[in-house]
Amino acid sequence: MKPLRNKRYETKHRATITCSSFIEPKVTFRVENNTTKDLQLLFFHESGLLDDSISLQKSGHYESSNRCRPGNNEDLTPFNTETDSIIVRFEDGRILEYYCDGIVLFKNFDKCRFEKNLMDFETRNSKRKKLSDNTTKTITFDESDYQKATFP
Repeated sequence: MKPLRNKRYETKHRATITCSSFIEPKVTFRVENNTTKDLQLLFFHESGLLDDSISLQKSGHYESSNRCRPGNNEDLTPFNTETDSIIVRFEDGRILEYYCDGIVLFKNFDKCRFEKNLMDFETRNSKRKKLSDNTTKTITFDESDYQKATFP
């Protein structure tokens, strides 16, 4: 944990006491839909739909915040780490499919590489606020993603 700020207090005898307050770093995961279509993000494990699935309106976004703890997976993804496939479905039925021979996508990035992997926010843009040590990690779906999508 890093100090947020120092406060100085003077006593009767002009001595200065410094107090530090600490905060846990926080990461915000953001998925943006910069297409002209509504979309759904569908997460699967062993062919079963997981509860993590979300819908994004055109020009909309989804955010999830987690506290970071050293060695904890919460700083890597906000979604279920058992996910073995993801489907991005646009409102007209086109889809992008993220699948890697049934392998769980989380922490298998050396076996399964995707340009925009929702299980690996290291493929994202990142902004960090130094004072609070808060980080925002963003993955954006845009018109180029829509053009890559196919009909099933």
